[in-house]
Amino acid sequence: MDKMLEKYEKFTAIKSKLVTPQPVYFKVNYNAHTENSSAHILKYAKPRHFAVVFSGGFYNYHKNDEYMIKNIILHELAHILHPYDHNIGFRKTAQLLGAVPRYCKQR
Repeated sequence: MDKMLEKYEKFTAIKSKLVTPQPVYFKVNYNAHTENSSAHILKYAKPRHFAVVFSGGFYNYHKNDEYMIKNIILHELAHILHPYDHNIGFRKTAQLLGAVPRYCKQR
C-alpha cells in the first residue's frame, strides 16, 4: 500500500471525529484523472458514512505535498457540517479544524 495513502487515511479518521461520529474514509478515484478538480465529500446513506474522495490525477500529482493534501482533507471535512457553500460558518469550522484560511475564502 502507498505509505502516503495510509498516512492520509489515518489523518482523515482522526480529524473526522471532530465533526461527526460517523466514519469518514479517505479514497482516491483513479477513474477521475483531472488535475484541476481536487476532492469532494460523499455522504452514503446505508451504511451511513462519509468519504473524502480525491481525483486520481490530482492525488498522483500532489500526494507528496502533505500540507496541501491535509489542508484539502480539512476543507472537505468542514463540508460535512456546511455542505452547500463557503459561508462564514464553513470558514470558521474549517479554520477550527486547522485548514489554512486562503483555501477557505468565498469563491
